[in-house]
Order: sequence, then structure tokens, then C-alpha cells
Amino acid sequence: MSDSAVSEVKIEDGKLWYERRWFHRGQVLTPFAVCSVTDFSQLSPSWMKDHLEFKVSWKKEPNANTLVYQDQLANIKKQLQQLRDFSHPEYNRRLKKIEMNYKDRLRTNALWRDHCIEVVEKEYVGEKRIAVKEFEEKKIELRENLIVDLEEKRKLIEAERHSIELTECQIVNVVLSKSQRMSVQYVSGDAVSVKKTTDGSKFRIFVSQLAKGKFSIKRRAAS
Repeated sequence: MSDSAVSEVKIEDGKLWYERRWFHRGQVLTPFAVCSVTDFSQLSPSWMKDHLEFKVSWKKEPNANTLVYQDQLANIKKQLQQLRDFSHPEYNRRLKKIEMNYKDRLRTNALWRDHCIEVVEKEYVGEKRIAVKEFEEKKIELRENLIVDLEEKRKLIEAERHSIELTECQIVNVVLSKSQRMSVQYVSGDAVSVKKTTDGSKFRIFVSQLAKGKFSIKRRAAS
């Protein structure tokens, strides 16, 4: 496309505007000049040529792509400022959603904690009840076992006492061995006091020793 130019002169607000547009390869290049003139009767072509001082500024009119870029850049800057001020709509929307999720999670954690505490407390009460029951049962069992043991010992002692059939007036011999004999002096409780026939020394023999066979008692034969 060839270059071309269009000139235009107009008066606005007491000023003379002279504008000449150049078209270069489809783009508009616009130089313009302004001169403050109040007496427009003097404006002749020769006067304009000799007296007007033009202040020319060349500007390139933006195309569509440039305008879109500028709009997008301005929009981005605006959003950045909104983020700095915590007033960005999208930020506030997402922040609200995050806060809702956070509160839901706290509520769920609290419910789970209460559930766990309740389960542990129930287990504790159950285990305590079982422990108390076992303790009481073992106490009763221990007492009954001891009573049974003592009763058996008492019966054994009584049986041994009756089997000996000794009185203070009876004279019997305690056989320690074939060569040693002792005479019973008296019986008291769970022991028998005896005296050796050889040297006359005295000592006690307990019923438990008789039960184990360490000693034996025989009635002395009548003379």
C-alpha cells in the first residue's frame, strides 16, 4: 500500500489546530500542531507559512492487538492490587471454601475424639468390673482353700492323737532303734515328752515326726 496524506485545519477554544495524517502501510501516523491565535483574520496561507511555529508530535495509533494487551495488563494489575488488599472476588470465594472445609474437619475430629473417649471409658469400666469380680473370687477361693487345709491338719492331728491312745498313767516305750528305748513321760498338745532309759535324758517328740515314721510307740508288755 502506497503512502498518502490528508490535511485538516480547525479552530477550537481559541486555538488553531492543524492536523495532517499520513498513511503508511495501513497504519495512521498523525503529526499535529497547535498555535494560540486570537485574530483569525490575519490567517492567510502566506502568514501561516511565515509565522506559525508548529510543535509536532508523532504518534502511532495502536492496533487491535495492542489494545487487547493493554486491557489484559491493566486487568492483571488490578487483580494483583485486589489480592494485596484481600478484596479479590475469586480469592475470597476460594478462601471461604477452605474455611468451610477446615471447620468441617475440626468438627469431624471432635466427634471422633468423643467417640474414642466413650469407647475407652466403656472398656475401662468393663475391665474394672471384671478385675473386681476376679479379685473377690480369688479372695473367697484363697480363704476356702486355707480353711480346707487347716481342717485337714486338725483332723490329722486328732487322728494321730487318738491312734496313740496315751494317758499320763500309761507306760509305753518309744523305740528309736533296736538298741535304744525311751519311756513316755507325758503328752501335751502336738508333742510327747520322753526319757531315755539308758542315761535318763529327756526331750520331746512331735506328732509330725511320728507320722513320718522317725519314731514308733509300742505298749510295754505287762510283767
